[in-house]
Amino acid sequence: MSDKFGIAEAAKHGIELCQVGQRIVLENERVRVREINLDPDEDRIKTVEELGSTVFINRMRAVHRLMNRAAIPYLSHLVEL
Repeated sequence: MSDKFGIAEAAKHGIELCQVGQRIVLENERVRVREINLDPDEDRIKTVEELGSTVFINRMRAVHRLMNRAAIPYLSHLVEL
């Protein structure tokens, strides 16, 4: 079986995966809205998510770590249908 999303590889390295976001803002039988709120970090990287933009993802992504490397706080809402 392949580890397409990196879940087994993360476990192999002792990386404990956690829940997405800090809190669930809304949840019912059709939708779940999670809030992601990150303080600034010292490092910076370019992102393709512009302020106020919407990103649509219709498939599972590989395991990743979300870090705010901007000079301002990051607030996002993840909507799962």
